[in-house]
Amino acid sequence: MSSRNVFPSEKVFRLMPALDIIPLLDINVIVFGILKVSLALYTQAKILGDIFGLKEFKINVLPLAAFDVVISALLSHDFITQLYVAKNIVPLMYVPILVVIPLAVLTISLIKKGEPKALPLKLE
Repeated sequence: MSSRNVFPSEKVFRLMPALDIIPLLDINVIVFGILKVSLALYTQAKILGDIFGLKEFKINVLPLAAFDVVISALLSHDFITQLYVAKNIVPLMYVPILVVIPLAVLTISLIKKGEPKALPLKLE
């Protein structure tokens, strides 16, 4: 009963017999889910390769995928809990991740770089 309350748009689609939209939504979720996971694994492997100075970062993809599966199995108890976390806890993480960390990295990089030196102009 609670699943019908979670997605009212699905209930509306089921009330329209002429339009069979549910399979299209399923395909959309599958394709973009695979794209999202692939992009996340690529970025994780690339970041680890950059951090540890590895020339070949693709070797990290399989261990990272296994780690992601284990972590997601531990963290996902049920769907309602995931919705609660997405609505109440994830917005609290937006400010540090999207504002504080980039500003800190920018500040550190500007301090390390120092003042930019003017390049001599060559007029030809």
